[in-house]
Order: sequence, then C-alpha cells, then structure tokens
Amino acid sequence: VCLVGIYAFTQGFLQKQALRFLFDFKTIPNFLICLCVFYFFLHIDIGSLSWINSIAKGTLAVYLIHQHCAFKDYLWHDIFHCNLWIKTDNEYFPLQTLFLVFSIFIVASIIDFLRRLVIEPIWTKSKLFSLLDRKIEKLYK
Repeated sequence: VCLVGIYAFTQGFLQKQALRFLFDFKTIPNFLICLCVFYFFLHIDIGSLSWINSIAKGTLAVYLIHQHCAFKDYLWHDIFHCNLWIKTDNEYFPLQTLFLVFSIFIVASIIDFLRRLVIEPIWTKSKLFSLLDRKIEKLYK
C-alpha cells in the first residue's frame, strides 16, 4: 500500500511539474537566456583562478534552483516569506535582500557540490549513461 501511495504521489507531482514547465510561457525563454549567459562567460578568457572556477561551477544550479517553477513558489513564499517582509516601509529591506541573495547562493552551491560529489559519479558509471552516450555519439558521427 505504501509503494502505491508513493507511486501515485510522484506521478501526480511529476505530472504537475511537467505541465507547469510546458505551459508557463516564461520557462523556456528564461532557460535559453540562462544558457546564453553561461555560454558567454564560458568563452571569456579571464585566466584561471581556482576560487572563481569553484564558485562558477555551481552558478547554473543556483539559477535553476531559485527560478525553476517547481521550487520558485515554495522558496519565495514558504521558506523566505517574501510577501510578508517586502514592503516599502521596511527599514531592514536592504539587509534582508542581501541575506536572501547570499543564503540562496550558498545553499544552492552546496546542493550542487553534493550533486557533483555523490550523484554524478554514480550516474556516469551507470549502464544507462553508457548506452545514452554511445547513442548520442552515433548521432554525431
């Protein structure tokens, strides 16, 4: 019974997120703009500074986490309660905004670091990854 409930929840959740992604007219243009910005910075020759490279590795994940339709409402309304403290008469607004930006960047960077450390090695060693990699390589030959 528990597995049926988990399956029903994930199917409903995943279907809802897919529909939100497909029908929100801003999603695909935002993602394409994001890719263009990262492609631009990828081709800029600023040298090689290890601390900049380590910070830059997680910036796409930071963008995707804080702006993706699956997380956006939850993050802004349920976690940070932005609708309560964004007021014109709030004297702490600049400090709260600065804290918000830094906290989202740090937490999302940590999540991406853990993804690269734990999930990515498992995924790249999987048989499914090897199969998909061979199929994609055949397409480009």
